[in-house]
Amino acid sequence: MGVIPSVEPASEALNGSFDDFLAAAIAGSTNRVGTSRDQTLPDGWPLAWNAPDVTQAFVARALYHGIAGVLINRSNAMEGWPAPVVGCLGQQALGQGMWELRHKLVVVGLIEALAKAGVPALLLKGTALAYDLYADPAERCRGDTDVLVAPAQITQSRDVLEARGFVRESAGEGLFGDLHAQEIWRHVSDDGFEHVIDLHWQLLNSPFLDPLMPYNECAAGPVPIPRLCASARAMPRVMMLLHACLHRAVHISNPYYVDGQAYLGGGRLIWLLDIKLMADACSDREWAELSRLAVAKGLSALCLEALESARAKLGAKLPASVREALSRAPANHEIGTYLTTSSQFGRAWRDFKSTPGVLKKLRFGLSQTLPSPDMVRDKYPSMRDRPIMLLYGRRLAEILGRRVSGSSR
Repeated sequence: MGVIPSVEPASEALNGSFDDFLAAAIAGSTNRVGTSRDQTLPDGWPLAWNAPDVTQAFVARALYHGIAGVLINRSNAMEGWPAPVVGCLGQQALGQGMWELRHKLVVVGLIEALAKAGVPALLLKGTALAYDLYADPAERCRGDTDVLVAPAQITQSRDVLEARGFVRESAGEGLFGDLHAQEIWRHVSDDGFEHVIDLHWQLLNSPFLDPLMPYNECAAGPVPIPRLCASARAMPRVMMLLHACLHRAVHISNPYYVDGQAYLGGGRLIWLLDIKLMADACSDREWAELSRLAVAKGLSALCLEALESARAKLGAKLPASVREALSRAPANHEIGTYLTTSSQFGRAWRDFKSTPGVLKKLRFGLSQTLPSPDMVRDKYPSMRDRPIMLLYGRRLAEILGRRVSGSSR
C-alpha cells in the first residue's frame, strides 16, 4: 500500500530526529521535549527540513514507520507541517482505508469459513490489534493477516483457504519437505487487489524459540473481536503483548520488509504503538501475569526494553512494580544471543539442536543447506538462469565461509 519515495538514505542522526519528531506527534506532545536522545526539538516544523530532499526523506521515514493513518486521524498532529508532506501522508492513509475495506471482507469470509469447518483460528499481530484496540482499523498499516491454527488442523485450514480462492506459495519448502511452521497464501480479488494470509501453526517458526509460546498457551482464553466478526478471536492480551515484544527482538538480526525493502531492528513506531495500546489496556491481573510469564520464560530483558521504549517515546503505561520485577530477573543469555548477536549459521545451529529426533534433525540440516530451487533463485537473482547446482554451490560456499569467519573471531 503506497510506495516509499525513492530518495537517498538519510543520515542516522537525521533519521533519529525524524523518529523523535514523529513519535512526539503521535504521543500528542506540543513541545517535543524529552526525546530518546535527551534533545529538545523545535516547536512545530523545523525550517531546516524545508529543503526538498529533506522533506522527501521525512515522508519516506514516516511511511517506513507505518503511521500515516495514525497521523491523519490525530487531531492537530500535523499542524504547521508543509502541505506536500500532509498531502503525501493523506494519500497513503486514503489508500490504506480503501485496502482495509476490501481486506476486511476477505478476512471475515475466511474466518467464518474456518469456524464453520471446525477450525478455531486466532488472529495475530496487526489485524487482531486493528479491530481490537485501534480507533480506526485502517490506522494499523499492514500488508497481510496472520492466522494461527492448531497443528492438527493444518490440512483442514488449507482446504478452506483453497476453497476461498487462495493459492499457497511453495518457495518456503525445501527439497526435503516443508519444515517451516507457517506458509503464505495469496488471493487476488475481483477488483485486482491482492490479499495475503500468513498461516501459522507455531507462532515463531523457530525450533529454538517455539517452546516459548506453544500453541496451547496461545489458544487458552481467546479474546473475541466482535468489531471484525462474530467468529473472530485473538490470543489473550498477555500473550499478544509478549509476542509483540519478542517480535521486535527477532528483527534485530532477522530482516523484515517494508514495500519490498529489507530492514533490521525493532524501532518501527507502529510496533511501539501496538505495545502502547496493549499496555494501556492491561488490567492489574494481566500485568502480574505478564511479569510472571516473562520471568519464567527468560524474556524479562527484551520485554522491559520494549515496554520502556514504548513508555519513553509514546507515553505507554508501565507500572513501577512490573519494571522492578522485570529488571531484577536474571537474563537468559542464550535467548539474547540467538536474537541479537548470532549469525545466520549460529541461529540455524541452535534451531538444529532444538529439533527433536535424529531424522528431523537430518531433514532440518539438509533443508537449511539445500532449500527449494525457487528460494535459491530468489536469493541470487543475477544467477537465476544458471544451472541450479551452481547456485547451490554458491550457497554452500557462503555458509562455509560464514562458519570459518565466525570460528576465527
